Amino acid sequence: AISPDVGPELARHKGLTGLMRLLDALDMDAAEELLLNAVSALTNLSYYPSESSVIWARRSELVGALGSMLFAENQEAVLEAARAFGNLSRDPAVREEMHQTRVDEALVLLLDASDREVLTAAAGVVVNLAADPHCAPGMVESDVMVLLADAL
Repeated sequence: AISPDVGPELARHKGLTGLMRLLDALDMDAAEELLLNAVSALTNLSYYPSESSVIWARRSELVGALGSMLFAENQEAVLEAARAFGNLSRDPAVREEMHQTRVDEALVLLLDASDREVLTAAAGVVVNLAADPHCAPGMVESDVMVLLADAL
């Protein structure tokens, strides 16, 4: 999926809607490996922004499902969700949805994560959010920039 030739082709496949539904339908305790593989695949395929991509066409729907994964006990799930938000947060509509559903706040909390990969992924998303004129004012008013500087 990371191939620039193959990834966009796979991202257009209609079967990805089923993969997206798994995030809401399954419980991490009952189907951990399946969920980790699903979110990993979606993360890789979300790298290719295109309206012909099933993931990008339904990107706002992913915010809630991925947002809940940020609170999982499994650090691999947290990391993959944060990486997916790194890709998806390049889009202004997704950044707004993240702000409206307070996913941005969850990612700020991850700036204090002990896992270096989680911290790095969260920092990338926070940078994307801070660069958005609609999201930045709230971040400037809080300690986000101090946390980000400490994290980096």
